[in-house]
Amino acid sequence: MPFIWRKHLDFAAVEDVHSIKRQILSAHKSAELGEPVFDVKLGRGGIRDIELFAQTQQLILGGRNKKLRSPHTLEALSDLVGAGAISEEARDALREAYVFFREVEHRIQMLEDAQTHRVPADPDTRAHVAALAGFETLASFDEALIERRRIVSEIDHQLFGDNRRSLADPMGSLIFTGVEDQPETLNTIAKLGFTDPAAVSQTIRGWHHGRVRAMRSERARELLTRLTPKLLRAFSNAGDADQAFARFASFFGSLSAGVQVLALLDARPKFLDLIARVLALAPKLGDKLARRPALLDALIEPRFAVPLGQDPPGSRMFELRDRLTDADSFEAKLNTARRFHREEAFRIAVQILEQSATAEQAGAAYADLAESCVVAMADAALEEVERQQGPQPGSFTVLALGKFGGRELAEDSDLDLMLVYDAPAENASPSDFYTRLTQRLISALSAPTEEGALYEIDTKLRPSGSKGPVAVRLSSFERYYAEEAWTWELQALTRLRPVAGDPALGQRALDTARAAIARPHDRAKILADVADMRTRMDRERPSRSVWDLKLSPGGFVDIEFAAQALQLTAADSAVIAANTGDALAKLVAKALLQSDAAARLDSAWRLLSSLQQTLRIAASGEFSLGAAPKPLVGRLVALADVSGGEELETLLRATQAAVRADFLQIVGDGSRPDAR
Repeated sequence: MPFIWRKHLDFAAVEDVHSIKRQILSAHKSAELGEPVFDVKLGRGGIRDIELFAQTQQLILGGRNKKLRSPHTLEALSDLVGAGAISEEARDALREAYVFFREVEHRIQMLEDAQTHRVPADPDTRAHVAALAGFETLASFDEALIERRRIVSEIDHQLFGDNRRSLADPMGSLIFTGVEDQPETLNTIAKLGFTDPAAVSQTIRGWHHGRVRAMRSERARELLTRLTPKLLRAFSNAGDADQAFARFASFFGSLSAGVQVLALLDARPKFLDLIARVLALAPKLGDKLARRPALLDALIEPRFAVPLGQDPPGSRMFELRDRLTDADSFEAKLNTARRFHREEAFRIAVQILEQSATAEQAGAAYADLAESCVVAMADAALEEVERQQGPQPGSFTVLALGKFGGRELAEDSDLDLMLVYDAPAENASPSDFYTRLTQRLISALSAPTEEGALYEIDTKLRPSGSKGPVAVRLSSFERYYAEEAWTWELQALTRLRPVAGDPALGQRALDTARAAIARPHDRAKILADVADMRTRMDRERPSRSVWDLKLSPGGFVDIEFAAQALQLTAADSAVIAANTGDALAKLVAKALLQSDAAARLDSAWRLLSSLQQTLRIAASGEFSLGAAPKPLVGRLVALADVSGGEELETLLRATQAAVRADFLQIVGDGSRPDAR
């Protein structure tokens, strides 16, 4: 029933229910909350308020969560607790009040033998109702009625609030009717910190005149009139009022309809403040929001604001699989996964910008999201290939490498993947099946659909690189890394971990990788190879500026290469770790890395990670402090705990210089001419 359960947010339902509540209260003049004589069904704080409270949240959330569609009020309240929409305390209080009012309703009807819901005004008659309800005195019955009305009203107010708002802003006049700017309005806008009040006024006046699609309904214009003061104040407080407003105008102009979004922002002002901060701080994310306004749907999910560190293990995989149950085709599964990924990535990005998640938590969350998508798309790809070619002839595992393997992903990271399979000896040629499966998996993850793409996929880290088969047989995998692998390929193995497919086969592949890393190597050769690889990167892919955090001398690559070189020369499986920070800690514990060098490398890795997580969300292209929005510069300065932009770049250069010095001390300079 899509006309009830909307695919996208239906926060305008709150406004509709406001109207219904006003009509009910107008038709049934309700006593004040302190009075026991009232209509227990339709009166304020009674049965209907509890039902509308549950039904409104069902309308808002039920289009996205099919578990919230129960027609029974008490079941609906429990379901809302399960979804995180209300607290257990609120559920218990509303449940108790609902049952109590229903019992009182029945007692009234028993006494008067009529279809009535009103508590009798006559004290003697009401005392009879109290006795039937099990109360010893009329006073205790009246007190129970009043207390439950108050509790219901307080909980109800948390959702509906006070809909009678003033349209005036305390700073002054805001009028956008007519065809000319109002001087008082321009003065008010200027006081709010906008440098070009006329441009702001003209833009908003154009909205009111229907010059964007979102404003072609009377209801949208009414909502905008009510919302405009809060809108301008939110941008004023965001740190860069002009840029935040300009990006909101771009977003607003992309909407096909405005009622839903305006109703959401009107009902939940904290969302408006959040969007203003995002637009001021992160132009790149603002552009994504303009291209995909449906991202706002994610804001109403109760879990959106739950800190990433509190996510239960496996919760993303569970949520994605639950959504996929309604997808009845391969294409539908691809689109469902893309919608889920986009919303969850938006959630992670906002938490980084709001500083409710650390860089380490964000990297792990992005990796967990990627793993969930890989698992889901591997299942879908396998089902599709089996439908075409019959049951798979063996088993497979999908291996993550690079930053995906190390759980250090950031916004828009690509994924390094390898698919390894195994099949009984009697299956002479399973390669066709697993080649097709690998191709279908890559397509499922990277091909653009109406909902976009998930990830760019890189499979060049497989044995023999782009010249080797896309699907690698386990026996070939084992032989290659035991006999043929180059040093840079062994480096890649340090970050390998299984993420999808058969767990037992994944463990065998992981054991093979660890054995290849931990076997004795020629230390001088390993160090020379690693140093030579880094020298080639400096020559062939020179960094563009100090803000090229990956490739700059002393950047991520130096830290990662140093940790990988030490793991390869240790001949000890106890120091192998896919995550760079974990690897540094293990190397220190085994006395393979001096503690002062480890502290510098770890501190640098954490600083670079914090900066990169924010920059990948906020900025596109080559970054420079001079061209960055002021709020973004302020955030980067705060992350580095320095006093300004110049100090930040000074710290960054000093950090990179120290890392490069440690790298050269650990690995060398790559001067050996025959290094591989």
